[in-house]
Amino acid sequence: MLAILESGPQASGVAASVTHAEGLLEDLEESLAILDVKLRHMREDIAAIEARNNSLELQTRNSSKLLASLDGKERHGTPVNVKSHL
Repeated sequence: MLAILESGPQASGVAASVTHAEGLLEDLEESLAILDVKLRHMREDIAAIEARNNSLELQTRNSSKLLASLDGKERHGTPVNVKSHL
């Protein structure tokens, strides 16, 4: 039976289909590798943005606490010269 398939036109058609499928798989593998690199860079960028955002949030909280503290001192009759604290 194998000899019949090897000699027939179906065998060459199957071989051509397999070769074509291998080429498509290689293209897909290359595309996935490129996407992996792009996603890795995006993850690094996101991590850097999150770190900067966390730093800004901390700075905002600290500034708000400082302003509240200075505002509280002014309300209690203690004038605050902000420039002297900087």
